[in-house]
Amino acid sequence: MLILNHMKNKIYFLITLLAIFVISGCGKKIHFSSKSGEPTQSESSLNVKQYNGFLNNLTEQDCSQTIYSNECLIVRKNAENYNSQDFFTTNIGAEVKDGPVAFMLPVQPFAVGPKSMFLDQNEIFHEKIGTELKVKLLKKNDVVFYDVFLFAQRYLGYGFNSSINNFATFYNENQAALYISFDKEKNKSLSVGTYFGEFEVMALAAKDDKFSKKIKVKVLLEIN
Repeated sequence: MLILNHMKNKIYFLITLLAIFVISGCGKKIHFSSKSGEPTQSESSLNVKQYNGFLNNLTEQDCSQTIYSNECLIVRKNAENYNSQDFFTTNIGAEVKDGPVAFMLPVQPFAVGPKSMFLDQNEIFHEKIGTELKVKLLKKNDVVFYDVFLFAQRYLGYGFNSSINNFATFYNENQAALYISFDKEKNKSLSVGTYFGEFEVMALAAKDDKFSKKIKVKVLLEIN
């Protein structure tokens, strides 16, 4: 009888462990890899609930109403045709007495980009120089995140650009504007749907430690 009771206790214990394992396995969140549209399982993933407050601030109408301003990066694709409005700022370099000004991305859950500055004067003479940004946009109806690649530049005037985190100057060290566009080649795998999101860029001055400016970038993609 004692042996039978002991075996029963072992069986109950194993069943309990199995139940805990199954329940904990069902609680994992969805995370998206660097390849657009491919979800993977990860403990350190994004949670859609983190976007709750954001969804109240940014809607399709929000960007549609500001289509003639610089507050949104808007891309509309129909078949093979793109109709887009790139994101741009005014000359932020003019806001400091002693430039230059460059840009970086602070730590945030929905965007990846440079987090430190450098100086390379020769870079500005290279064509199509810029910085790749990877942002996570929420797809309407699916309620999942997708990686979207953007191309960012620091505009120095007269057609010259640099990486956004390069303090290099051309003719005026107080000239620096942020320009962000949609990378068509790296986003070919995005399926039909509406994607939206936002992230922050930080402007910093090389000679003025007290200067910093947060720039909010809103993104709306409509792929038909």
